[in-house]
Amino acid sequence: ALSRDPVIQNLLGVDPETGQCDVSSIPLYRWRQIRDHTLRRDDGRDGLPSMALGFDRQEAMSDGLREEVFEDHLEYLIRSERVISAGPLHVATEEKTDPKSVAVGT
Repeated sequence: ALSRDPVIQNLLGVDPETGQCDVSSIPLYRWRQIRDHTLRRDDGRDGLPSMALGFDRQEAMSDGLREEVFEDHLEYLIRSERVISAGPLHVATEEKTDPKSVAVGT
């Protein structure tokens, strides 16, 4: 369980009475990888792979901006020839097809 993970316990602290930590404040997301072979330029052996997370502004989530710039954003990632993998972050739900599993970042 997440509450027994030593890194999580170190970050959140442990309740001395229960020996557990409250992980309810940790948001969980589902990552949906874009399956485009042109993004896979290398496997990270020639350098140190890094991960960059970006979260949408609240207004961008509701005004359709993500859908509007998706194609341009994907073309940029492909042209950069530096991206190994990419895809949006979605709110974690029981089923990935749940309409509540909206994209909240990249």
